[in-house]
Amino acid sequence: MQYSLPAYAEIPNVGLYLEQVTKYLNEYLEPLGCGTLTGSMVSNYVKKGLLNNPVKKQYDREHLAWLLIIAVAKTVLSLEEVQQLLEQQKDQPVQQVYDSFCHMLPETLTAVFAREQSGSLLQDTVTAVAHRLYLETRFQREREA
Repeated sequence: MQYSLPAYAEIPNVGLYLEQVTKYLNEYLEPLGCGTLTGSMVSNYVKKGLLNNPVKKQYDREHLAWLLIIAVAKTVLSLEEVQQLLEQQKDQPVQQVYDSFCHMLPETLTAVFAREQSGSLLQDTVTAVAHRLYLETRFQREREA
């Protein structure tokens, strides 16, 4: 699967209103099957503290980068786990976190899709379950630390 997100420097650095934000982000999220990001979801992420408040109702490059990470992560993580993940990244510059994410995502997609012909559907299901269980265990250990 060939896929890439925009690099941090390619994300618009002008204030976008909520409707513009969701339209822009959904173009990148649709090929991943992440579902549609709605304005109420974005507002909820702000209320829960996953995102800083927009300035004068406008979202900047930093907001968009975090929203892309959140939307992709939400496909496999609970909102609580996403919040925990973001908390672990708070000491790093947003650009560094986002660009690392953008680098890892297509590499991992390529690796996973490369094994598409070597495994059975049953094996792929078991592998997905194992990855989910591993993540749950890892997040639990992080919460307890």
